[in-house]
Amino acid sequence: MLFDPEYARRWEEKKTLFRKHQILPQEEGGGKNGTLIVTHDDSVRGISSKAIGELLGKILQ
Repeated sequence: MLFDPEYARRWEEKKTLFRKHQILPQEEGGGKNGTLIVTHDDSVRGISSKAIGELLGKILQ
């Protein structure tokens, strides 16, 4: 939904709050207080549950 400007703006605010509280993206190795797992969708196909399952499989190994 990042193609929606208002949603994208709110998401940026949330990411800032996560970072402030030391919850960092999985791609950065996570943070002291947690790991933020970010998924992506698009305006045509939506979100891929298969891709999410694969990502979680990697993280939980």
